[in-house]
This record gives sequence, structure tokens and C-alpha cells, in this order.
Amino acid sequence: MSSIPHQHENERVLYRTRLSLGVFLRILMGDLEIMGVVALVVGFAIAAVWDAFVQEGALIVAVTTTMIFVLLLLWHSIHRYRTTTFVVSSERLLFHHYPSHFRSSTQTVRWQTYQEAVYEGGPWDAIMNSGTLTIRYGSQDGQNAMVIRSLPWAIDLKHYLDKIHSLKMANADDRNLPLFVPAKKGKRDTAVLPY
Repeated sequence: MSSIPHQHENERVLYRTRLSLGVFLRILMGDLEIMGVVALVVGFAIAAVWDAFVQEGALIVAVTTTMIFVLLLLWHSIHRYRTTTFVVSSERLLFHHYPSHFRSSTQTVRWQTYQEAVYEGGPWDAIMNSGTLTIRYGSQDGQNAMVIRSLPWAIDLKHYLDKIHSLKMANADDRNLPLFVPAKKGKRDTAVLPY
């Protein structure tokens, strides 16, 4: 099983995934709307300065600068998608994501504070085999929630997390916790795990 950053001693990774492809498309479209305008403004601003001093090739400089910005934006979008991960381990749940362009966040829920998982999904989620998973955790007095949108196999993961929580509360040995197999019902015994 693959390791995770800052993995504890004797901690087993039970499942590791990234968000669905729909999230990547949403990130890319949002980035193109915002950063596309910025790329055009910066490209033409550099072209105006270039034209004022050099007076040749301003359009080429504008197009080149805009294309460089678009390529950097595409690389940044792919990087954000590839490094957004959800991990289920024998000790905790980890969700590493990017709430904005220049800020990352890692949320941790220990099994001792886990309360429940709630699945939400619509027709598009059924087609994409994904959904929103809200994980409630904390003490009886104060509840917190970790919301993960467009998570593949979300409805199956909801039931799996509840099962692992029941096993952890029954003091099951971490070595005996079952792995999550991302496959359709009836095909899980023969599925090949991607990690």
C-alpha cells in the first residue's frame, strides 16, 4: 500500500483517491474565466510597454506572453487537481485540497472523533459515479464538518467509513481492517487496486 505524507508508525492506508474528473474540468473552467482575463491584460500591457520602447513586434510579444500565461495556468490547474487527495487510513481521514489558487489546506479527522458520513448526489453524480460526502466529527457539544465534493464512489465510501468506524469502536486490530475496493458490487473480489 502506498504511503502518505507524514504517515504515522503502524498506520495503514486503506484507500487513497483524488476527486473526479468533473472537478478538474470545473477548476479549469473557473481558472480560464479569471486568469484568462488577467493573461490578456498582462499580455497587452507588456505589448504596450514593448511598443513604446522597441516599436516593433508588439503583437507577437502580446500573443507570446498571453500563451505563456495560459500554459502556466494549465500547469497550475493540473497540479491542483493531481495533488488534491482524500485518504482513509487505519488512524484517520485526510483531505488535502486547494480552497484558492495560492492556498492549500489539509483537514484531518481522527476515528475517535468521527460521528457520521452523509452522502448527497443528483442525476449528474449518478452518471459520473461521484457525489458529495459530508463527514461530521467532533465532540457531542461541538460538531464540525468536512465536505468533499465530486468524490468518486461517494455512496460506497459513506457505507465503508461507517463500517470502519464500527470496527474501530469495537477495537478491531488495524491489520484486519478491510481495504476499500473501488468497483461495482459483485466485481470487488476480482478488481485490481490502483495503489
